[in-house]
Amino acid sequence: MSLLLVVLFFFMQLTMIYSIDPKWISPVALSIPLLIVAGSIWMSFSTGQSGTRLARKSGTEGNPSAVPVDDDRHWKLGGSTYYNPNDPSLFIEKRVGIGWTVNFARPLAWLFFLAPFVIIVLLLVFTS
Repeated sequence: MSLLLVVLFFFMQLTMIYSIDPKWISPVALSIPLLIVAGSIWMSFSTGQSGTRLARKSGTEGNPSAVPVDDDRHWKLGGSTYYNPNDPSLFIEKRVGIGWTVNFARPLAWLFFLAPFVIIVLLLVFTS
């Protein structure tokens, strides 16, 4: 689906460089996002929430030291923060709702978390 987005931006660039008949601009510019949305809806219904409709092995068959992500002992602050030093993943799917959270046991997670604050402080210091 990301390839369709690249095609859309490529087409928009072509309309700026070359003289393309205006009757083609609107249909292409509308059909590509519609294809992206339709493909996303199809993928979400075919895979289910969190991939529940996908066939997979249990967590211990492939890796005996694997720990399930939904293990309560790794979720801190009421289940909103994930901290597991044994999990190599940086991004983890949230327990509730849509989206992802970070594994705060990874140093790169702290970089993602603190970098915006550092940038804001640096901008305030150097622009005043």
